[in-house]
Amino acid sequence: MVAHPQQPSSGGPSGGTGMKRRRRHHGLRNAALLAGLCCVLLPVLAQAAAATDPAVLAAAEPPVLRRALVALVCLLGGFALCLRGWDRFDQRQHWRAAGLVVGGCGLSVAALSLLRLSEYPQTWSWWL
Repeated sequence: MVAHPQQPSSGGPSGGTGMKRRRRHHGLRNAALLAGLCCVLLPVLAQAAAATDPAVLAAAEPPVLRRALVALVCLLGGFALCLRGWDRFDQRQHWRAAGLVVGGCGLSVAALSLLRLSEYPQTWSWWL
């Protein structure tokens, strides 16, 4: 189909100009940014806030329950993101689906890493 010079050409089978297609990927970008923040920035911020005084480290109690609850919420959220991603694959939205699955896996890895950090007494004074 050839467009008239004064009419906008159709952007595809939907007949739009492509603006809707570009807006759809903002969710994918936001999911990737959230996963990046959880995996990269949280341990860096927590390590910067850690106390270096041995007396404070000796008096700190292990935050097992708090970290377990946060990890459980993150694992459930990661599982929900992965399920939503697989549903998007069925709807032929491959880029959004891949972003949701990767974001869910990243959130789950961050949760399991948080549980692993509970073994080290140096991390007990962290805010998370």
